[in-house]
Amino acid sequence: ELRHIVLIACYIPLIMVAAAANILVIVVVFKFHYMRSVTNYFLVNLSIADLLVTLICMPMSIGQAVSGLWLYGEAMCKLTSYLQGVSVGASVFTITAMSIDRYIAIRHSLTFRKIFNRKSTICVIICLWIISLTIFAPVLWVRQTALVELGDDPLLSAAVERYGLAFCIEDWPSRFKYVYGILCFVVVYFTPGCVVIFAYTLMGRRLWVIQSPFDTEERTARTQQARIVRERRRVARLLLVLAVLFAMCWLPYNLLALLLDLELSLQTIGIPHDSLMKAYPFTLLLGHANSAINPLLYCFMTRNFRRAVRNMMCQQGLPRSRPRQRIKTKSATSTSGYASYHSPHRRCYVLTNLPRRTTGTRTLPISYL
Repeated sequence: ELRHIVLIACYIPLIMVAAAANILVIVVVFKFHYMRSVTNYFLVNLSIADLLVTLICMPMSIGQAVSGLWLYGEAMCKLTSYLQGVSVGASVFTITAMSIDRYIAIRHSLTFRKIFNRKSTICVIICLWIISLTIFAPVLWVRQTALVELGDDPLLSAAVERYGLAFCIEDWPSRFKYVYGILCFVVVYFTPGCVVIFAYTLMGRRLWVIQSPFDTEERTARTQQARIVRERRRVARLLLVLAVLFAMCWLPYNLLALLLDLELSLQTIGIPHDSLMKAYPFTLLLGHANSAINPLLYCFMTRNFRRAVRNMMCQQGLPRSRPRQRIKTKSATSTSGYASYHSPHRRCYVLTNLPRRTTGTRTLPISYL
């Protein structure tokens, strides 16, 4: 059918882009020391969750959507659905944690420096995964394969058993399905969305409305504060776009899953059940597309990430047979604080350590928020 061709045509490039982009994010953050900030650790965690969705959930979603059958066994039936739920939950909780992290950094900067560091961030990330693993644990219990029924013909029954023609279904006892569906929607989608909206509303008031308390007569302090505010606005804008796109990509799937869990179809909302089932793979495709959108956003909206990618590409592209010329730049009023390697043919400049600015007698590190 045409819809199956469309699904395959969309999924193949999506898997390739999502896998390459998320791996690139992880490599860049761990390769360059100046990229290892609290926010970037959260972004790496988001990329890990997206990578799980890309490598495990997407390929199997193609086969199930096209054939309507589950061809990968009962273990993968349980594991695929579970990992998809866990990965989406981890992504939601990571975006929520990033909004709280930025809110504390902007509104209570002194408290932020005391509480948030690399160790505490890793502990938070581990807790997010534990929560997500726990919430979706019932999926491992209710997911199972059911053999296709093709009548009483013994030959057809033997073919079903031989070739494993089965569906991957959820077998819920009594009304637990309704309760769990509503619980997942509230805990994994609605509540985190409210927290993100609240946090970014308060951040917006702080960054774009309220004036900073710095002494306007001191030019150095004013310049330094203006630079910090610009950086924080840029980071807040990036994280807000991430949150909005995540909500838009996964909203159709969450609403459709909730409708199916509550068995709301033609009688209540005027939409046939068959139409909901035909739309289901496309809502899932839209949700999966978010796994490719996230790393592309980092590249287009993050200056440090683009620079790190260029540096890595230049390092890989420099010819090893030619010695590289070391160039240090200095001026009478300031020092760059870093050395550049210059190749006359490729014109690649590779930072060897963290840039710093010198103002008067005080050295001010460039902030990577």
